[in-house]
Amino acid sequence: MWRAITLGMLLVASPATVLAQVRAAPDFVLKDLRGRKVRLSSYKGKIVLLNFWATWCPPCRAEMPELVTWQREYRARGLQVIGVTYPPINRTEVRRFVRRIKANYPIVLGTKETKGLFSDSETLPITVVIDREGKIRDTIEGILLPEEFEEKIRPLLKQSSVDSKYYSSFENRFMKEKLTMRMKYIVGPLILALVMSVGVNGASASSATVTIRVEGMHCGGCASSVEKKLKATKGVLQVRVSFEKKEAWVEYDDQKITVAQLRAVINSAGFQAVEEKGVLSNRDAEQLYQIIDPLNLRKSSSGAARRLR
Repeated sequence: MWRAITLGMLLVASPATVLAQVRAAPDFVLKDLRGRKVRLSSYKGKIVLLNFWATWCPPCRAEMPELVTWQREYRARGLQVIGVTYPPINRTEVRRFVRRIKANYPIVLGTKETKGLFSDSETLPITVVIDREGKIRDTIEGILLPEEFEEKIRPLLKQSSVDSKYYSSFENRFMKEKLTMRMKYIVGPLILALVMSVGVNGASASSATVTIRVEGMHCGGCASSVEKKLKATKGVLQVRVSFEKKEAWVEYDDQKITVAQLRAVINSAGFQAVEEKGVLSNRDAEQLYQIIDPLNLRKSSSGAARRLR
């Protein structure tokens, strides 16, 4: 929690940090599945989503149907998705998967060096957002969520090529003004809300925790995608995911979401939630003691949940 608050303060104190992240995208030439050459710079003038993925990566496979949908819906506005495979690559499996999802955007055969041009992260999937001027606007690790698309990509699609050139010439001034507005109207209230939520969540009688076993995780990137999906889910308070233990620990509001729904969220990331070890929420524990102790001689503590035996 304090890490999030510190991040908010850093955004206020260092507007130049965001500006420094904008850089020209390195160019490359890669071959697609038919052996044709694809050059990244040839897509200048479009909003490019450079998506690094692999057939052996469950969250990669899970997000690609959404990429197909966005490519279809926003092609006319200048969106261009480019899928870049990450080794080890089995071309037969790549072709089979691409046909199955009916990919409507180029799929090129990449290397570790290709991915290294854009990010040193070991996470997959990873999506690099490139604007119409060929500059990197964002690098999104893990599954690209609809909320992230709305926040980080749709605003770029609203700009025409002419608008983009105008924007580029006044880029620094615009970004500084935007950050000033964020500081005044967003970051301050956000920090206040985070501080207040510490007390609210800590005292909530409807919170509960559950540990869910997750099959299919084999790297830190897998765990990151599961954690990202869960944290974006309404009613989830805290999340810890371990790919070594193949477990996801979740604190959640049991008045807003159920364990079955949490399992569905994990499954939507391309994995399989197979079982869970639950605990009683404070509310359930109190009701249970009312049943087994009619004289109310033993009262439950309001601050601790009791583990199911």
